[in-house]
Amino acid sequence: MLDLYGEAGGNGIDTANFYSGGRGETILGELLAGRRDRFVVASKYSVSRDGGDPDGAGSHRKNLVEQRRGDAQRLGAR
Repeated sequence: MLDLYGEAGGNGIDTANFYSGGRGETILGELLAGRRDRFVVASKYSVSRDGGDPDGAGSHRKNLVEQRRGDAQRLGAR
């Protein structure tokens, strides 16, 4: 599906840190390996992955930075 999408000119992919507990981003990172620069990946981040952290959700800087770091790891970014 991703190959067909790219061949048809598609390049935008929407994901989130909470899809399948983060596994969605890991799978996407594996699928994009070697061609990551051809796609634009947008990932939602404001939903908490840590129910014990009262500051672990929302659109504030702390959550943005922490969630982006996790997204990059799951996506296999350099």
